[in-house]
Parts: sequence; structure tokens; C-alpha cells
Amino acid sequence: MYQQKINKKLEDTDGIQDVQAEWNKIKNVIVEVAKESLGEKKGKRNEEWFDKERRTAIQEKNNMRKIMLQRMTRSSKETYREHRRRANKTCREKEREMLKRQIGSIGVDRERADTRKYYQTVNRFRKVFNPD
Repeated sequence: MYQQKINKKLEDTDGIQDVQAEWNKIKNVIVEVAKESLGEKKGKRNEEWFDKERRTAIQEKNNMRKIMLQRMTRSSKETYREHRRRANKTCREKEREMLKRQIGSIGVDRERADTRKYYQTVNRFRKVFNPD
């Protein structure tokens, strides 16, 4: 089915004019058919602690950086540094809160004797932390 859709869409080509244009067309057809067939999957990484407050802090920091780059003055550098500190602090706090919640859930799973979920969570933490 996937192969049939690709073949059907590639039949509409008008011969080879430019190698780069032809490659782009083939690439776009493959990506389009894959999205139709399989759909798109959005990443959920850091979704727990990357909230509106953190997003606005980072946006403010980025705006201050643009201002600083346009006009390098001591005051613009200092305001940028302050916004950067604030964004980093917000990020650390949110991530710590998330980790505390996850550690709490590990304890609850252990008490309930839900060994499968307990070890899955513990292994997820072990794989993230690599001291080497």
C-alpha cells in the first residue's frame, strides 16, 4: 500500500529537468506518503516541566539577547545576564519538582508491590545518569 501510493504520486513527474529539483520532488513525495500512512508522532520529552512559565522566561531571555546583540552596552549585557539567570533558575526549579514527583511515585510503586512499574522507573533513572 505504501509502495503503491509512492508509485502513484511519482507517476506525475514530467521527466528529469534538474537533478536537485527531481531529488526534492522524490523526497517530498516519500515524506508526504509516510505522514499519510503512518502519521506524525510528537515528542513528549520534558513535557512535564516545560510549561508556560518556563517558555516565557526563555522567550524573554532570547529577546534580551537580541537587544544586547544589536547594541552592546553594559546595561544591555547586564539585563541579558539577569534574564538568563532567571530562565536557568526557573528551569532548574521545574526540573527538580518533576524529579521529586517521580521519586515519590517510585516509593508508592514499591509500597504497593508494583514491581514491574517500580523497576521500569528505576531503570529509566539509571540510564539517564551516567557518571562516566
